[in-house]
Amino acid sequence: MKRVLRLFALAVTLAFFAVGCRVDDSVFPGDNPGNPEEQQEQPEPEESHESVILSGTAIGSSRWKGVDLGSAHVITKVSFTSSSSQVLGLFEGANNADFSDALPLAIVKEKVKSGELEINCSRGFRYVRYMAPPDASYSLSKLVFEGWKGAGNDSHLCQVTNIPTVVINTQNSQDITSKEYEIKCTVYIISNDGKDLLTAPLTDIRGRGNASWGFPKRPYRIKFAEKHSPLGAPSH
Repeated sequence: MKRVLRLFALAVTLAFFAVGCRVDDSVFPGDNPGNPEEQQEQPEPEESHESVILSGTAIGSSRWKGVDLGSAHVITKVSFTSSSSQVLGLFEGANNADFSDALPLAIVKEKVKSGELEINCSRGFRYVRYMAPPDASYSLSKLVFEGWKGAGNDSHLCQVTNIPTVVINTQNSQDITSKEYEIKCTVYIISNDGKDLLTAPLTDIRGRGNASWGFPKRPYRIKFAEKHSPLGAPSH
């Protein structure tokens, strides 16, 4: 009987020892115990801001040529070569394929046939293009964009001159030809050396004026869909 009791006590002791030393309860260096959902997430790799020559799918028309980069990129430089002077040629970036949200990247301010322009715009764009000057056709033999992949931000946009830049992107790229009939557009006003941006979608626009309507730079009447205070002007 005593032998049976000793064996029973030994069995209980071994069972207790086994429960107290289960492998499942052991913690080894490098382990992260606890609920998997509560485990610390690994930080995502930071975006590389090293500029490289960008490539993508060629897009364009008779007046402009560009590149679909496949995803947003912050543009840092553009190089071009043309067979004729390209004063007032415009470089733009957009994230809609129809360029309905296009913003300026740079403008050719002097009569040159080639050049490199540093781009100071912090927003990333998927689509980039070069627009020929008014009343001219596209004539670039070289067009190269440089930059880095990323959505960027709106901390600094391209203000083309020292006065605020007004961008008007009409619906379906329609020309403004009437003083009676309004068409929809999105208006962007870039000011304060590129630090401020006003965005006004669903804006109505039409021509205005009498003799001035025949001038090269036509006047327009703009009606915002909601109240804004452009450049500090009172909203009505």
